[in-house]
Amino acid sequence: MHSNQLCKAASRPLRAALCGLLCAQGAAAQEAAAPALPEVTVRSVLSPTTVEKAPAAVTVVGGQQLRERQWQVNLSESLGSVPGMLIQNRQNYAQDLQLSIRGHGARSTFGVRGVRLVADGIPATMPDGQGQAASLDLATAGRIEVLRGPFAALHGNASGGVVQVFTQDAPAVPEGSASLFAGDHGTRRFGLRAGGRWGGADLVAGASRFRTDGHRAHSAAVREQFNAKLGLALGEGRLALIASGIDQPESQDPLGRTRAQFEADPGQADAAALLAAIDHVTGANRPETEFESDISLLELGEEGRRQIASLDEAREMFDGDEAVVQQLLHVFLKDHERTFFFFNVSASNEFYTSLAAVGHSVKGSVGLFCARRAIEAARRLEELAAAQDPQAATGQSQVLVSELKLLAQALRGEVTGGVRGRAM
Repeated sequence: MHSNQLCKAASRPLRAALCGLLCAQGAAAQEAAAPALPEVTVRSVLSPTTVEKAPAAVTVVGGQQLRERQWQVNLSESLGSVPGMLIQNRQNYAQDLQLSIRGHGARSTFGVRGVRLVADGIPATMPDGQGQAASLDLATAGRIEVLRGPFAALHGNASGGVVQVFTQDAPAVPEGSASLFAGDHGTRRFGLRAGGRWGGADLVAGASRFRTDGHRAHSAAVREQFNAKLGLALGEGRLALIASGIDQPESQDPLGRTRAQFEADPGQADAAALLAAIDHVTGANRPETEFESDISLLELGEEGRRQIASLDEAREMFDGDEAVVQQLLHVFLKDHERTFFFFNVSASNEFYTSLAAVGHSVKGSVGLFCARRAIEAARRLEELAAAQDPQAATGQSQVLVSELKLLAQALRGEVTGGVRGRAM
């Protein structure tokens, strides 16, 4: 190997070491020249602002607007004009309001979904996303804030909007008030409200009772509500205690109607709702011994003949609601011929299970009218069908059909309006 080639080979490691040394000195010089930055702390500051300056779509409804010339029962009374919000009050207190904000919650058939409900900072929406607008008390509300748009996500996932209710502050001078509202269909509301300040404590409370018979059969409702806020001064701070409750012991659901049903009678209830009421009265919630004692109340008529039916017990079962009784009459007179058809098909084909089921159903329906002979015939048919006795079951089914025809003829005289059914 030549001498000049040996020099070049020896110089390569030297050049690499020299280059690395220069780079390290340059990096050290840059690090020494970087200035030290001060520590920065970022905090979220909640400060009051006007609606116009808020970085979100917010609408505020004041307490005076909530109560002035209002029943103070439903949110639909005061929030119907809020932009982007749709509230449908179907006067069905079993299903509550249908509330949606910018489309969120529009597909909910009952209750409120997709919209968060908050009362005094306490979530009124269940973990599954469902809430009840009836839980918000309007009698003591100081304001309602409706938040729309993407900022609603700050209150939880899948929130298309937020409805917040804030209980009003106690007045400086103790005061109290009472309100009474009354309308048609037995609708009435009575409310009490009081508040004041005493030293370092303040209190505002309200209670109300709402009742309606409903504009349709089987649509009555009762709601009792209470809300109170107690404030206590603690040094430089303040402690607020909130107590709220609602009791809705009665919420009848008349269900939906077809167009033909509405045109025939706008105030009628769906047959399924009435059957549910029958099951509640004559089903598992009513012991058999109590049912038999009601039957024994029937006595001989004025001419010595046993009464075929009596509607006094039916009126008593439904708290004197004549509309429900009349609707039951219409349902029975409309469906009795179909019942006869089921009897004939089941008896001729010896479908004992179906025959016993129809007998059991008839026993409950005619029991509403205290038709003792029809009840006994249906009970006997149910026993014979369960024993699978073809001759006896067929003969008893004819006996029951005869009793039902007599009952239908008697009940037609009790119908006060609408279709009375076809004569047999």
